[in-house]
Amino acid sequence: FTTFAPAFTTFLLPWLALTAQLPYETSAWWDNFISLALAIGSPALITHSLTLTILNRTWIRQQFHTIRRDYGRIRGWKPPLREQIHGAHIVLQEAQQMPIRVSQTQGWLSNLIILEENIPWWNTVAKDLKNTRRGVTFSLVAQVVAAALAWVFTLIISFVGDLGSGTTGLQIATGSVWLWMIPVIWGWIVVGTQEGPDSIDKALNDGNKQTFRMNGDDLIEERQQGILAQSGLNSIQIAHRKRLSSLSKPYVRKSKSQRDTYLQERQTCDRAGSTSETVVLIEDTFDGYMDKEEIPTLLGFDIRGDEARQGPIYNHARVFTWSQSARTFIHGFKSTLEKVRDYQDCQGAYWDPRLRSERKLSGTTAELAAYTALPLNRPIDAYSEFHKVQPHVWWYIIVAGCVSMFVQWGTTGSAILIAYLTPTVGLGCRSGGLLLYGVIATIVWLLLVASALFSHRAMLIYQEIQSKCEDPGRFQSRLGYYQRSSHHTFICALAIGTRLFGKTLAIVNTVWIITADLFEYVGVYDTCWCQTISTTKGSKGWVVIFKSVQDLAKVTLSAWCAGIVLGVVVCLVALAFFLLSCRDDGNE
Repeated sequence: FTTFAPAFTTFLLPWLALTAQLPYETSAWWDNFISLALAIGSPALITHSLTLTILNRTWIRQQFHTIRRDYGRIRGWKPPLREQIHGAHIVLQEAQQMPIRVSQTQGWLSNLIILEENIPWWNTVAKDLKNTRRGVTFSLVAQVVAAALAWVFTLIISFVGDLGSGTTGLQIATGSVWLWMIPVIWGWIVVGTQEGPDSIDKALNDGNKQTFRMNGDDLIEERQQGILAQSGLNSIQIAHRKRLSSLSKPYVRKSKSQRDTYLQERQTCDRAGSTSETVVLIEDTFDGYMDKEEIPTLLGFDIRGDEARQGPIYNHARVFTWSQSARTFIHGFKSTLEKVRDYQDCQGAYWDPRLRSERKLSGTTAELAAYTALPLNRPIDAYSEFHKVQPHVWWYIIVAGCVSMFVQWGTTGSAILIAYLTPTVGLGCRSGGLLLYGVIATIVWLLLVASALFSHRAMLIYQEIQSKCEDPGRFQSRLGYYQRSSHHTFICALAIGTRLFGKTLAIVNTVWIITADLFEYVGVYDTCWCQTISTTKGSKGWVVIFKSVQDLAKVTLSAWCAGIVLGVVVCLVALAFFLLSCRDDGNE
């Protein structure tokens, strides 16, 4: 215990305490645990999500800077849009840590963009999201400084008093493998996350905030439905009932035979061109029918994947859906500015910019939708086809992958280098254990990134079914009797399988790296089998017996310095990249 206690408190405990500053912000303790396991089990994954978050924020900042600049260049009187532009910018940059959708149900998104009456709502939402943003706290600074100082002071003591000691060198290696936490945690603080799991949803849907939309020529107050904190497919929330030509009232079916008969009659009616009327949704109760746009599961597992989960560590899985929502917003604002630049109102008339007008930019729901060039009462695609994804998104994914590998193997590699070159030189229990940790962490990153792609493809197929419905409201019934093809089932199985396997490996890897550190501190690696590196050298293994500490110091000095310099440089470069990429956020 006298050997274990000082080593544990010096090399490992400060890092374990620092894990409290990792970004969690999920809705349940189990999800927080999984977030912790994913971060420790795969530093590459959390670095990948962090880098994508930073690059997306930089992109959205540039896009809205262009929109603000174009709006500012319009001379003469113009409708007030500055607050809407600013509010949409804040919402999009803060909403990466949870799934978000934009909707034109009853023209809501167009109403939010154009109507002056919604300016107070935009201002309040932007203020709330800024207030709930996680900032630099004393506990964060104290824990980061404590972990860094503990590591630095340990290095100083080791070089002054224990240079050449194999045990000390290997303890330095086990401590260095955690260096990635400093730039990653600081990067998340700088880029900004929300304090709580539901802060975005609360900011958007606070009952005390008034939002307005046009209903024909009338302005009415309702709870906004233009920006939704939800996952899955975008829907059109139309209450309707399908009237069958041969029936005076809809069937309510339960048995499979009745269900088949009902669907046959319904398809016949569709071909006959039966009309729909806006009343209430039918509460069909036969097996497999869904009143809402619920995506079927596969063996009880969600096909949407990590895109549907809250938390910054899952931002990598939302890169496509977030980009799609952002593009829709940008398209709406740019289309609006094109008409404002021509001094054209929603009815197609022109105003004189030299006269300060008391008029408001307003119109019917259809006119507002046309003004923003957004579809009315049709689902806005939540999932973009891979070939339609903007090139910068793919470039960001590649850059994020490179940064994640740089941080992962820069810190793990420095630990492996120290352990490998500390006598007995070679790939043994210690260096091999660290190498195994790095390999598994990389596999976890690859599996979960691949899972996000498979989930996106699986959801694209469901979206294609939705888009084929002439009446979007019929999608529920169409999806209710949709049978997955073998290809679609295979894609869903890949999405779920890679996700489950990746998270299982992450948990195992987290347990392994902590256990491997503890093995070092309690002397498990001091056995002859590990000391002689029998894992790779076999019968040719050897162990240092007659060399003095001074002799070993000459051998280990260069190895220790190389490993430590590598780890420090990687951390500094990564930290500089994160800080420089976020340097303008405070000015927006």
